[in-house]
Amino acid sequence: VKPSHMSESQNVFVMHNGINLLRQAWGWPGQSPIDEIQAAVYEFSKKTALDWECKALVASKPGVIVEELVLAEVEGGRFTVDEFKFYTVFGQVAFGEEIFSSAGTVMEIDRNGQILTNKMECPPFCVRPCYAQMVEIAEKVATYARADFLRVDVLVAGRCDGLYVSEVELFPASDFSPFLKEAVAGRWRAGYGV
Repeated sequence: VKPSHMSESQNVFVMHNGINLLRQAWGWPGQSPIDEIQAAVYEFSKKTALDWECKALVASKPGVIVEELVLAEVEGGRFTVDEFKFYTVFGQVAFGEEIFSSAGTVMEIDRNGQILTNKMECPPFCVRPCYAQMVEIAEKVATYARADFLRVDVLVAGRCDGLYVSEVELFPASDFSPFLKEAVAGRWRAGYGV
């Protein structure tokens, strides 16, 4: 459950068996009773996005999105949210990053599936076997968007049984290493012939 007119994980409830997985990943108590969710929906229906957000988001009418929870299967048969963010420049993935269970970047990966930086051990945090398919999906979305830069987020279901575009963003929304910043900037400059 989330607002359709806000960002930055504001008022987002990622619920599974009565536990708010997002809150739990951030180290807070995991329970979110239904009355708390309903109260949050009522409150955010009276607000707009943050002032620094794009004008289209700030001007959009309040709404609520209820989605099916997409969970990936990980070591030991556990299920969790596993999202990959792909940074594309002129329709081509410059690199991707894995965001495991909303706990931050686990690794940064080039478009060919080579790990560039790894903040956790492999195994258990290794490049998924469907990584090439995710790159293909991200590049298709970016190409049709006709944007010079686009971030395309992809959720993994099961053991790569399904891949779902979860968000598209015109701005990076997270920081990455100087090396990767230069890779994105270099590709962007080359695309404009600079």
